[in-house]
Amino acid sequence: MDLIASITTLLTPYLEKEKLSLYDIEIVGGQANTIVRVFIDCETGVTHKACAKVSQHLSTLMDVEETIPGEYVLEVSSPGLTRALKKPEHFRKSIGKLAKINFRVTFEGPKSIIGKIVGEEDGVFMVKQISNSQIFKFRFEDVAKARLEFEE
Repeated sequence: MDLIASITTLLTPYLEKEKLSLYDIEIVGGQANTIVRVFIDCETGVTHKACAKVSQHLSTLMDVEETIPGEYVLEVSSPGLTRALKKPEHFRKSIGKLAKINFRVTFEGPKSIIGKIVGEEDGVFMVKQISNSQIFKFRFEDVAKARLEFEE
């Protein structure tokens, strides 16, 4: 099992009990300086206290299970208002919100758009472009990078 899957398995029961959800996990660095970033979410918002409790719980489990050999730094936070959209479910949960989407070089169409995510049908996402109000359609596989934008 890979490291992200191991951490997910350790953390999921606790998050469910606390009515939180796992948004994403990032692991950066090498063996001597591993940083584990865990992003949690909640319908009512993520508090500093929730992050601290998750961090304490997860670090204890990771130490007992020896998930990462040696030292590591664990960071637990909210994905934030301008969160990255890295999975299809991130797009689904962001319907009605403004996003900036950059597409892969191989994608036939614009390389970047800003618009409201308006829906999904059969794996095809729809975004209403801000610049011209046109509906633009794409598959998640076409996305290179995406994140929510502040709305004015």
